[in-house]
Amino acid sequence: FFKQLPPNATPEELAGKLATAGSEQEKIIALQAFAASLKGQDPELIKSLIGNVPPESRGDIVRQLLAASGNGEPTALLNLAIASGNWDILKDPMVAGVEGKVAEYARRNDPIAIAEWGLSLPDRPETQDIYRRAITGYIDRYPNEARNWIMSIPEGDWRRERALMEYSQNALWYKKNQEGAAWAIDRISDPKMKGTAMNWRVEWAQRNGVQLK
Repeated sequence: FFKQLPPNATPEELAGKLATAGSEQEKIIALQAFAASLKGQDPELIKSLIGNVPPESRGDIVRQLLAASGNGEPTALLNLAIASGNWDILKDPMVAGVEGKVAEYARRNDPIAIAEWGLSLPDRPETQDIYRRAITGYIDRYPNEARNWIMSIPEGDWRRERALMEYSQNALWYKKNQEGAAWAIDRISDPKMKGTAMNWRVEWAQRNGVQLK
């Protein structure tokens, strides 16, 4: 079956081979070849082609693409994973560290656009670190503008609360800015999250031998 795969097959041709695989072994071979052919392709093309393969194979394809996304655009692939509703994809060790790829992509491209994309993420344990890293670039590069952006998120919204926590951490650990951290902590409305942020501030002061203001 592997020899029957055209050496320079297009993703469309390999999708067809996957659909007609007659055994589990043929399916695995076709799946690997198809996923490899999608690396670096336009996200819209990937989305349309994945829609034509058997449903049970889609999660495996997205998982492999996320694991091998390198310096590409991880946000488009994450959108596919989230749209599938298969949250196990984001728990898989193969895609561990995908939030770091989001942060790196934001640094290389537009941190504001990636932060806006972060607002579209659902409130789930699997997406919390992704959201945090999606907004880090904006907070780090444009801290003053980021304040207005954070405060534009409705009060009590989980994304506003977590953005304020991230702002406080960035202000302390990267800028040694106690005033910036205090600004963020004062605006956290959830008592538990505020307490956590305050404990983080104490920990930062102890580690750095700094007197809290």
